[in-house]
Amino acid sequence: MATPSFFALILMNLKQIEQEIAKIENKLNDPDLCRGTASTYTRITGYFRSIDNFNLGKKQEYIERLEYRPK
Repeated sequence: MATPSFFALILMNLKQIEQEIAKIENKLNDPDLCRGTASTYTRITGYFRSIDNFNLGKKQEYIERLEYRPK
């Protein structure tokens, strides 16, 4: 037989699909996937604001801020 059977073609396609799924899973499990893409927001006087737009003084103030935890 010169051409593979229909069942053999399906198995070859399933193997290719499984390989593609494995590649995608590896990429999704990469620890560097989202590095550098997340933004930090802080609540200031009732509204949320990204700290990306803070000047140097405000960024340092944010770093030194302590979290309030009532007892």
